[in-house]
Amino acid sequence: MHPADEQFSEIYRSTYPAVLAYCARRLGRLDAEDATMDVFAVLWRRFPSFDRDHPLPWLYRVAHGVVRNRQRTVRRKRALGLRLASVPSYPVESPDAVVVQRERDRTVRKALMGLSTRDQ
Repeated sequence: MHPADEQFSEIYRSTYPAVLAYCARRLGRLDAEDATMDVFAVLWRRFPSFDRDHPLPWLYRVAHGVVRNRQRTVRRKRALGLRLASVPSYPVESPDAVVVQRERDRTVRKALMGLSTRDQ
């Protein structure tokens, strides 16, 4: 195993419980596990330039951003749900009504096609 991989594994093992607890306090257990994985994915990408002597403050800072993004997503989904719930629904038309509407559409198209190009 490469030394950097060993260092990452050691940081992961030693800080995972603290980062998970931080996320769980803010998101709940199920979302916290996903958020914690996102935090360590950021660590993995930035590991070559990462300060390995004091990992936990840096991980908390990343976790803060991840948690805020997830909270914003939840708020947006709720707002969308409320907007969609307020959109009026229309009853499904009977097959006969659909046929009548299609016939009207054909009549309108036929009338438009009978106009001169300028009038169209």
